[in-house]
Amino acid sequence: MDKRIKVLVTLNCISYGLMGLIAYANINGIMNNLNNIIKFIIGVIPFISIIFTSFIVTDYYYKDFKYIRNEAVLDLSIRIIAWGLVFYCFNNSSNLENKFVIVIIAFVFNSIVEYFINKKITNLQHKNEDKISITNEEKNNIRAMVFATNKQIVSLLVFMGVGLSVPVTKNMEGTKENWLIPVMFSIFVFAWFINMSYKNYTKFYLDMGYSKRIFIRDIIFVTIGYSGCLILSFLKFNNSVYAFIEFIGILFLLPTISTMRKMSRRLKQIRESLGKDEYTNSIINKNE
Repeated sequence: MDKRIKVLVTLNCISYGLMGLIAYANINGIMNNLNNIIKFIIGVIPFISIIFTSFIVTDYYYKDFKYIRNEAVLDLSIRIIAWGLVFYCFNNSSNLENKFVIVIIAFVFNSIVEYFINKKITNLQHKNEDKISITNEEKNNIRAMVFATNKQIVSLLVFMGVGLSVPVTKNMEGTKENWLIPVMFSIFVFAWFINMSYKNYTKFYLDMGYSKRIFIRDIIFVTIGYSGCLILSFLKFNNSVYAFIEFIGILFLLPTISTMRKMSRRLKQIRESLGKDEYTNSIINKNE
């Protein structure tokens, strides 16, 4: 089995294992006895799962990756639907058997899709073994590229955990009376994320025109997703619907996640081309 598909299969199994634990906690009322911090951490788990399993959608490691892109998108979509089902449907005790069957079927479908992805990759006659072209400008910019990528990952996680969670944090027990605080904090994080993304994109990509085009595209999707979460947080729903709204918001982050993955992949290509020692020296030495 291809090494990267092994990683995907492993992460997929971990994701469904976590789904089972969260579903069990919802069914048995364990979630109701947890404090808000633990609930918040649990609410972030789907985001982390989707980010870590989205690499196959955005990875351009294979020269013929276009031949598995449809299967990769389907694989990620099934997992997103399964997470939505766990958070939205496992909050009451009706038809639990049927709901568990649906999640199990989703896992089976994910496994089948990943089998065909691996089969297609195995049957490809070659991978992208062409020599990677690295410009002197990129080589001199490695330090900035590494820091920009790391900062983008951190800012994305902060935005998902604080910005997009506004439907939940605004309406959770203990904050309803002080709803303005989580709302204002969420707006601040949203503005901070836009500013950080612009800086990270323009530091990573040397072509300013290209970096600005990618930034504008990604931020349009982010703004749509966040605006929906913010507006819907003022409408009256039960907690499971608020969690589902937050979950849907992540769909609008997929272009940003894709850009982040491509940034990480480009750094890996540069490291493999230069060698570990030269790559490390380029990061440590500011003037390298």
